[in-house]
Parts: sequence; C-alpha cells; structure tokens
Amino acid sequence: MKKDKTKTSSSKTLDTLVEDIYSVLQHCDSIDSACVEELSKDITTVITNRLQQPTHKRTTLSLSSIGRPLRRLWFDIKEPCEDKEEPPYVQLKFLYGDIIECLILWLAKVSGHIVSDRQKEVVHHGVTGHIDSIIDGEVVDAKSCSSRSYKKFEKGSLPDDDPFGYLPQIGAYDKETGKGHPGFLAVDKVTGEVCLYRPDPDFDIPDTEMIIQNCKDALDKDTPPEQKCYPDEPMGKSGNRVLSKSCTFCPYKKRCWPDLRAFNYSSGIEYLTHVEKEPSVEEIKEF
Repeated sequence: MKKDKTKTSSSKTLDTLVEDIYSVLQHCDSIDSACVEELSKDITTVITNRLQQPTHKRTTLSLSSIGRPLRRLWFDIKEPCEDKEEPPYVQLKFLYGDIIECLILWLAKVSGHIVSDRQKEVVHHGVTGHIDSIIDGEVVDAKSCSSRSYKKFEKGSLPDDDPFGYLPQIGAYDKETGKGHPGFLAVDKVTGEVCLYRPDPDFDIPDTEMIIQNCKDALDKDTPPEQKCYPDEPMGKSGNRVLSKSCTFCPYKKRCWPDLRAFNYSSGIEYLTHVEKEPSVEEIKEF
C-alpha cells in the first residue's frame, strides 16, 4: 500500500522545503491517489475562481497594491484605463500562473510540510488582503515567475527591484498572521526550478503602516501625484531620451508623457520621451 503523503509532520521546517519538494518529484510513484484527487479539486477551484473573476478594475486599496508607485496606484483606482481591453493571452497568463502556484503549494503539502490558511483574509491598518498560505507556521507567498523575475528571488535581489510591491504586501500579511520571517516560494515557469526566498525582516521589509498611510493620502487627492513612477533615461549619445522599461507596459504612459513617440527598432519597440535626433527606423503612430 502506498504511503499517504498528505500526513504532515510538525518536525518539518521551511529550511528543507525546496529539498523536500524536489524529493517528492523524484519519487512521484509514491504519491497516494487520494493526494492527486485533492490536487484535481484544488485546480478545479482555482480555474473556476479565475474564470468567474470580474474583469472590472479594482476601486479600493488592497494589500496586494500598497507597494505600487503612488502615481500608478492613483490612476488604477481613481481613473482606470478603460479604452483598451486586455488581450486574451493576458488572462491565459494569469490562469496558468494560478495553476502553477496551486501545484507548488500542493507539492509542499505532500512533501510533509503543514500548509494551511489558503487565501485567508487579513486586514492591516484598514486594508484587506488574502494570503496564499501559511507553511510550517510562516506566511509564504507562492510566485509563478519568468526566468528573469525568478533570479530576483533566487539571488535575494528583490529589495533592489520590487516594482509590484511584493515586500510591503508580504510584510503586511506577516504583521497580521505570521511569526516574523515570511517567505516567497518561487517557481520558474520556464525551467521548473523552485527556490525559497526569505527577506530579512529588519532590513528588507519596509514600514507597512507608513506605506499604507502614504497610499491613503495620495488617493484622498483629486489629482495624481506629480512625481512620475520612474524617470526617463538617456538613449545612448544621441540626446534622445527613452521611457523606463518599468513604464513600457503601463496603460497610462501617454498620460504621464503626452508627447511620447514609439519607434520600431530591431530589438523591439522603444518609447521616446524626447527626440533630439530623429531615429532612422519606422515610427509607430498608433499605440
């Protein structure tokens, strides 16, 4: 009779989480059929929730958005961009991301770790959010990542480049329901590699109370914060200036830069905020 891997052991800690997940994957035939059925039900729930999720923009502050740049946050909540629908592949990206995150938390459970409080609601300084999970007593966020984003978790460089505000978000969760040392369980959706990144609670996680107050102050105003989320950058020695990569996919970029121009370079589209020397490539008029 196959061993039921759903039974958890209180002796497990996050220190061996990735190692234990890899061990399970090396011995898949030992996973009890009841565990597979449980995964099937979890994925069905995840897919149903994603497909039924309303497509309208969020109109209130949430813990998942407190770390966003204030100007972007103001537009998202006060004047969301409604003129263009998101392409269908964006919904597909979110859908398989949800499935991967569900899968990795299931693997954590069948590898012998205690996984609880999936999507538990928490309220921090009046702002609501939902945690991914608590594993072995600590708050753990599951992340499905591109290879580039995965490296930030693997190398611990997230504090240097956190455009989506993951650190304030997990810090807020931890303040309400954790033990003080939360982590990110990240999966490279290209290679399948897994890592656990646990930020230093004293140096890497910001003051969430101050961040939330700054968000509320900005949203109380009738106009967006004047400071742009990211400054434009010099483009070589031409004198031209180009939009920051962090702003490239923002739907509000032309609100911030009304004279923005787009050019189709061989390496991809570049958005120029100032043109000193006319580029010798095709200009994209509609974007």
